[in-house]
Amino acid sequence: MTDIHHLIKRQIIRVIDKIIFSEKKKVLKSNGTSLYPAEIHLQLMIENDIDTNATKISEQLGLTKGAISQTLSHLEKKNIITKSKDPYTKNELTMSLTDFGREAYQLCQATRTKFIEAHDALLHKYS
Repeated sequence: MTDIHHLIKRQIIRVIDKIIFSEKKKVLKSNGTSLYPAEIHLQLMIENDIDTNATKISEQLGLTKGAISQTLSHLEKKNIITKSKDPYTKNELTMSLTDFGREAYQLCQATRTKFIEAHDALLHKYS
């Protein structure tokens, strides 16, 4: 895949994510825990992009740093992630998925992958 195709695909994935996660409905319930689209989206970012700077995450998602912080706190309370502040850098967090978080991630990623593959197949029809 050429660089331009990779860039286009990445942008399309971002658009797909915005569409999927723009609603406020609960989309996943497991072991009595409900995850909202914003929580799932942030969880996917933590696992895939490994960017722990709240400012960069907020810019990528188009949300405020406060919203990111609040969502991270919700994920931590739901035992999806563990987080700790870097003692040397004010805005940096170390985040990782718990076992339950990895299970939820795999379910979300499988759903997301099916959606992306369907759009990928459509794109391959065009030059």
